[in-house]
Amino acid sequence: MNDPERFGSEPETRARRMNPLLDAAYEKAEDVVAEYVAPLVAYFNRLEEEVDHMPIAERFSREHGPNFDFSTSEGIPHPSLMDLNEADYKRAQLKSGVEKARSRAMVVAGLIKSLVLDIEATKQDEIIFVPGKVIRETENFRVVMGWKPGLEEEAEGRRFFIEPKTDEAEKILTLAVKAHRIANINAREVANGEDITARQCLRADYSEYNLLPLLLGKVIVPKEGKDSVPSPDRMEECLKLHPNEYTFSD
Repeated sequence: MNDPERFGSEPETRARRMNPLLDAAYEKAEDVVAEYVAPLVAYFNRLEEEVDHMPIAERFSREHGPNFDFSTSEGIPHPSLMDLNEADYKRAQLKSGVEKARSRAMVVAGLIKSLVLDIEATKQDEIIFVPGKVIRETENFRVVMGWKPGLEEEAEGRRFFIEPKTDEAEKILTLAVKAHRIANINAREVANGEDITARQCLRADYSEYNLLPLLLGKVIVPKEGKDSVPSPDRMEECLKLHPNEYTFSD
């Protein structure tokens, strides 16, 4: 049985060790879950124990099964329950209800974790690095935190990625990369609705300076011999105005 009081994968644990702000945020999220959700899950565990051992009233037959209503999909039981008598079927039905309720409580635990992390990150001047976290999303682009390939779970491997969600977005990103003279490209699996496609994504240094284009939409024209990161906002504008050409302004 999953314990909602303390949760986390090994990569998450390593990320927490590298970032005290992230660790403190996770601690707070875990405390909230332990206080409010864990007692609810414990209650469902006790209910399950009760259902396992409680007597079933004699009005539930031990000789024949229930009368299933096959006229609706809801009335069709799972094949494993078809041969049960009424009493055993009722116990199985109750256990299923307890498990569904407990599963929903676990979903709530995950939602609380995500919400508390977001709240705590909003309070900080420094962005808390959470691999896979989306920090900005526009119609055609997504800005995600992630690891530089080969430096996974290392402090120096923290990066931002601009992920194009469509073919048109990937094309304008390719043009923007050339204009900004930045060659940090990695192939990544990018989700867009239910579709997942391998796309060329821009990798940017994990720095406050890069937050200007990534979060605030500032267009930074690269100086001679330098590069800069394109803004998703500017790429969206180009997609609308001239999808086959990237420019710094119009």
